[in-house]
Amino acid sequence: MAPKDLDKLIEKFLQGKCTREESDFINSWYSGLGKHPDQTSVKDFEDKLLSAETRMLRHLAKFAAPLSEEKEMVKEKSRSFFWVYSGIAASLFLLLGIGFYFLNKNIAANQVAENKVGNVSHITPSFTSVENPEKEVKRIILPDGSIVEMNPKSKIWFSNDVQSPARELFLEGEAYFDVAHNNERPFYVYAGNIVTKVVGTSFIIRTTDEDKTVTVSVKTGKVTVYSKNAAHKKTVLVPNQEAVYDKATDVVATQAVPAKLIEEHKRAFAEMHFEETPVSEVLALLTRTYDIDIVFREETLSGCVLTSSFFEEGLYDRIDVICTAIGATYKIVDARIIIESKGCKP
Repeated sequence: MAPKDLDKLIEKFLQGKCTREESDFINSWYSGLGKHPDQTSVKDFEDKLLSAETRMLRHLAKFAAPLSEEKEMVKEKSRSFFWVYSGIAASLFLLLGIGFYFLNKNIAANQVAENKVGNVSHITPSFTSVENPEKEVKRIILPDGSIVEMNPKSKIWFSNDVQSPARELFLEGEAYFDVAHNNERPFYVYAGNIVTKVVGTSFIIRTTDEDKTVTVSVKTGKVTVYSKNAAHKKTVLVPNQEAVYDKATDVVATQAVPAKLIEEHKRAFAEMHFEETPVSEVLALLTRTYDIDIVFREETLSGCVLTSSFFEEGLYDRIDVICTAIGATYKIVDARIIIESKGCKP
């Protein structure tokens, strides 16, 4: 509807001359101002609200215009009319204000998250937050089966939407990630201004106070790192490489992981050595070590054995080795690893 026609309809509404359909249209127009806040910027919403207020007040003002003394009765009637419809308008504005408040509250929450963890373009409503106030490392298993080991005073937010095209997590502090392989759903970690994208690998992210620096150190696989301010400048890291982001300069620098940290990382991983060991025993050990459910048919794997050693590999790298060795595959369902095998020939 053209602005001029809308003005006429508002005035008609205030005069009580609207048909039911026209009144419904006005109410729908006001209600529609706040719809789809996820697709409407705050500025756009404010402009619409201001425009609505201006239109309503302009028409209400007509009823407040001074009238001649000889029309005192009409004057009193107009005053009464004015306050009745002022009440209606006030109610409408109150409803708009409530909608605007919750819109602002929702966007403000996202802006807080943006200030803390950077890009929020992927955020969905179904996010869970976990903190680690303890002095020990806290292990979290995500809905997709990925493992996060949170250092003390760290916090993460992760998506519960297993149907989304991407797996997303926001980090404050320091954490180790062992990401379950899924070529169809890349895994994103947002820390400060840094975005880390992987398909399946293990790495460590460390952030300092106020995210002045963010360090991404790769254990296994490949990781893509970039600043949200310069997404076209991507840095690819391989094992024992790390990227250090400086917030002051918005620069990502690549370097080798310090030898001291490599040794510390080695000590943090459980070495495993197997010599013709039944695969069912290997999987049971992984279940206990990583505290994650690994489901398999023991009778099917009864003839399968493994000879291998693991040092710094993450859980999913070890699962890959085992499955390759016995010709099996695996999938992740409800954060459980399901081993699928046809068995091993004697």
